[in-house]
Amino acid sequence: MRSAPALAFLMLAACSGSSFNYDGEPIAEYFPLDGQRWWEHRQCAAYDTGTPVNTEVYSFYDATGCTAPAEGLLRTEKFPEVQKQGSVEIVTLNTYRESADGSSTPVYSVKWSSDNSKGLRIYGWADLTTGVETTYDPPIQAAAYKMNVGDEVETTTGGFSFVGKFEDTRTDCPNNWSGVWDQCVHITISADGASAPFLGDYWIGASYGTTAFKAAGESDVWVLDDADWQADEN
Repeated sequence: MRSAPALAFLMLAACSGSSFNYDGEPIAEYFPLDGQRWWEHRQCAAYDTGTPVNTEVYSFYDATGCTAPAEGLLRTEKFPEVQKQGSVEIVTLNTYRESADGSSTPVYSVKWSSDNSKGLRIYGWADLTTGVETTYDPPIQAAAYKMNVGDEVETTTGGFSFVGKFEDTRTDCPNNWSGVWDQCVHITISADGASAPFLGDYWIGASYGTTAFKAAGESDVWVLDDADWQADEN
């Protein structure tokens, strides 16, 4: 197992599926976009050990499509340059499929912001295979800054109605990078009739980002295998 960066978890006191008795959980703080970041998610097994992904809490997990540990890897990198919209920073996350032979194929990019006043937003995405770009104006409100379990936010944009929902909290969020996280939140982003790579289920842990992701319409879960964060040089 690779060592984790020196970031502290922001633990919660809530139990899985429970509601909060205050103005809400700061969802955006679970999806950090500061500094220089990358994440690697795998469907099959930990790269370092070859141990099968511990996905007992992800009941939908299906390993039938898995081959060797070196296969089925998605790497997501933060593009160094950010855009500014008022006080909000818009970050581009590029996702690549990594092959066992060391080759890397661009798949898609998504423009996100994670802000303590505006919450979690999506401004657009690009198919890096075809070059087709989709822009959302207004942006999709994937999550309000603070939400309680069961809360939803809805955005009509690009001809579709997108819904972000705070599904529940978990006290067992296994991954291949740092074992089991003590706490994470489960959110979904959905839109009837729409097709986009960011739609699906997210399990995210404070300060670290996505511990697991299941794309809409798929049965397999992508589990965090490795990650890194470095402070900006400026």
